[in-house]
Amino acid sequence: MNNKKNKYKEYFISPDADGKEIKANRIDPNRRSNLYILRRNLIELYGPENDDYSKIKAPLLTATGILNGLEVLSKIYKTNNNEKKIQFLDFINKDIEDTAQILSNLRHGLVHKQSLINIDSSGTKYFFTITETKDISIKVSDNNRYEISIYYLKKIFLYSVKFVTKLVINEILYQKNFDKVEQEGFFWLEIN
Repeated sequence: MNNKKNKYKEYFISPDADGKEIKANRIDPNRRSNLYILRRNLIELYGPENDDYSKIKAPLLTATGILNGLEVLSKIYKTNNNEKKIQFLDFINKDIEDTAQILSNLRHGLVHKQSLINIDSSGTKYFFTITETKDISIKVSDNNRYEISIYYLKKIFLYSVKFVTKLVINEILYQKNFDKVEQEGFFWLEIN
């Protein structure tokens, strides 16, 4: 079981970790997890993970990366055969479905349509603005218009990384979810 726990720790290792922690938790020196690579790239865009309000270099690219990271984490969090949108909604926030629905539509617009507008399956049109406002999370206006703080997205993402890491390290159910998704080939990238 120790090798498995090391595998889980290696997957979730932070690019901000010191060199000793990275070496201690790396099983194969020629691979990195997709989450590690994504987080390393996001640090280039949104600054250190422990700096809540550093200057964002490319807000749309940062938002897309964060939402893709949440999608990766949702695969571990819930691996049943429900549609991916449901996985994403459940993962983001089980208690506030409206927030999850809004973020799911933002993700769909950015990732699949390269747009800040999305039309869901019921025909509802969503309009988004990504801001660097520090004092809001999501501001709702009339006619499905949403202003979303990039700092709020960063906060949700980093919280989610810690939340899912803890689940996978400590709970067999989530270790099984991790192992199942890992077998599908989503997690590791070879580095030469």
